Formats: sequence, structure tokens, C-alpha cells
Amino acid sequence: MPEALIERVARWAREIPYAPAYTFVDHLGDGSRETLTWARADLKARALAVRLREVAGPGDRVAILAPQGLPYVVAMLGALYAGIVAVPLFAPDLPGHAERLSRAYSDAEPVAVLTTTAALPGVRDFAAGVPVIAVDTVSDLLADEWEPVPIGPGELAYLQYTSGSTRAPAGVEITHGNLEANAAQLWELFRAKPRTSVAALWLPLFHDMGLVATIALPMVGGNQVAFMDPVAFVMHPVRWLRLLSEFDDVYTGGPNFAYEYTAARVGAADKEGLDLSGVRVMLNGAEPVRPGTVEAFNAAFGGLLYVTGRIKDLIIADGRNHYPQDIEVTVQEAHRAVCRDHVAAFSVPGEETERLVVVAERSRGGASADPAEVAARVRAAVRKFHDLSVHDFVLTGTGAVPRTTSGKIARRACLRAYLEGALV
Repeated sequence: MPEALIERVARWAREIPYAPAYTFVDHLGDGSRETLTWARADLKARALAVRLREVAGPGDRVAILAPQGLPYVVAMLGALYAGIVAVPLFAPDLPGHAERLSRAYSDAEPVAVLTTTAALPGVRDFAAGVPVIAVDTVSDLLADEWEPVPIGPGELAYLQYTSGSTRAPAGVEITHGNLEANAAQLWELFRAKPRTSVAALWLPLFHDMGLVATIALPMVGGNQVAFMDPVAFVMHPVRWLRLLSEFDDVYTGGPNFAYEYTAARVGAADKEGLDLSGVRVMLNGAEPVRPGTVEAFNAAFGGLLYVTGRIKDLIIADGRNHYPQDIEVTVQEAHRAVCRDHVAAFSVPGEETERLVVVAERSRGGASADPAEVAARVRAAVRKFHDLSVHDFVLTGTGAVPRTTSGKIARRACLRAYLEGALV
């Protein structure tokens, strides 16, 4: 049987026991740092797993109500070791999220709660009626009593609760196989080198991207992650850049607003001493990517940024790679008759090379525009900025360009509709 993701913690504990695994930078406290080596991470996870099995069994749910920090990491690892379903949430004192926490907690129906000594009073009041374990008080001596249990890829690892911005939070069931696949995909996306590359993050650990990138991703290749509290980033976004500057081979990620916010808030004085030459990849996800944001960040900090997309959407023409998002932006800016964010670029097979096809919805303001003029403008712009010829340009009515359920352009579906002659 292939090695499971969670088993790799024990593997790194054997092979590189003293290598740093998880480092927390406490900017909201005294600025100190605390690091778990792979050996310590494995030890504490085993100890907590033993303690958890005293209050919960396989399939039971255990909520994590803790602030950002190393105990949160240990809580997640301990639950995974024990084969118990984790419910990564947050401490009750997190401002502005009380209703979401109450709804998610009630829906999960946990049999126990994991927290920290500092958060214990508030958590006990909130989770009255179930056992509450302060992770940082669990004795490491319990680790000797741990016995591994077989955990298959189809078994439930944790419940990831949605934001609840438009409806009650819903718990998405994430299996151990799901977690492993997600971590492996991110690791490849970040082009991480085993035991060498470092992640520098501030994403909340109860968030899907933050949990996988901060806790699961380092397990793939025995890498280190250095992370801080999201509030520390919001207060002074330059802290993110300073953390990145500490490493020679580092990657990071965040939503679009983070790059926009950082470019706007970090002044000239703050930039002194920054060295982002070691940054290999900066992931922009979880929100629509705005070209203007990328341009502003690049202009402010000089970390060349390459925005790419799914490999299956890649357009290869004349031996060169072209990302459809870049072409779509060019098209929507070529003429006022093209509706913004309603453009799809894709390729169709040709005799010698792939041929570029662009489908665009007509904007309301461009209802009277001559289609021939629009096509000419689009072709000229694509030729100028991408050195590409547009094989076919289709100007359609409103709603013709298909989208996914999350609102993204469905290029494969658009290609099928084009080949079937269904675009009008």
C-alpha cells in the first residue's frame, strides 16, 4: 500500500528528526518564534492521539477551537493520527465570526474540543457539556502508548466548513485521499524542492487553502513552513514580505486582495532591506485574479510574476505557450463592444499547428457596433500583444459563453459549443 500523507510525518521524524517543520512567528505577542522539528511534531501528534482516544472513537468529530499557532497544527495532526474526524474552526474570541462559529459547531456535533491554555476559559463557556483538551498541556510521555491504526484514503479526515456568507455554514467531507491529493497538487504547483523549499504564509488555518498549504503541504517533501497570524498581516502587510525575504527558496500564496492591499499599504521606507529574489512562486487564489492587482504588485516590488492557468487550457501555437487568460484580457480591452469577463479563448486543431478561436459576448454599450470592426480590432490587438493570429472570432449574445457553477469561464464547454455550431 502506498505511503499515506499522515505517515510521512513519522518518516521525516526518522530521516530528518532535527529539521524544522513548522515555525510560528508571534507578531501579536512579543515577536518571538517557536519551531516544531519533524521529530517533535511526530511526538506531540502521537501523544495527543492517545489522549484523544480517551474521549473519542473512530468516526467521532473533534472541534479545534484555537488561535493561530503551533498548538493548532498539533491539534490537526493528532486528530489525523488518531483516525478521528477533525473540525477545524477557530476560538470564540475571533471578532465578527460568532454566528458562523455557533452554526458550524452545532452542525458538526463534536464529542470533544481541542484548544490552548490561553483560550481555555472562553472555549469552556462556549463548549459546555463536552470534554475540552488544552493541546499545550498534553504530556509528551503519552506518545509511548500510541499504536497506529490503519487509515484508508476513503476514510473521513476532517470537515471543512464553508464561509456561510450566503447561507448557513456547510461541512464539506474531506477524506484522507482528498487531503493527500490536494497537498501533492499544491506542492507541484509551488515547484517545491524536497527538504529545501520553505513556505511563508499567514492564511488562517481554519480556511481550506490555509489548512492544506500550512499543515499538509510540508508533509509531502519534508519542507518547512513559517507562518503568522492573519491579523498580524492585516496590521502590517510588510511582515509578509519580510518573512519571504528571509529565505533563498520560498513560496507563498494568498487571495487577490492580499496583493492589492500589500501594494497599497507598504511604503518606500518599509521596502528598505526587502529582498524577494528568493521567492519562486506566489499563488493568487480563492478570489478572481485582477490583472491590475498583479501589475500594481509587480510595479511596487519588482517577484517577476507569471500568472498561469490550468494546463488543459494552455494554448500551444507555433511552438510557444499562451495562457488564455492573457488573451482574454487583451480581447476585452480591444473594443467597447466586448463584454468584460465574458470572453473565452481556446484552440482548435489545425493542419500544422493549433489555431486560436475567441468567443466574446457583446456588451450592452456596444449593441450598435459593427461586428466586422470589432473583429478587426480584436485581431489587431491579439497580433500586437501576443504575436498570434485569430483563426475565428465569434461575437455572441448575452449569456452565450458558458461558465462553471462558481462563475469561471468554462473554456472546454465553450469549445464544444463552438464545434457544434451552438454559439449564437
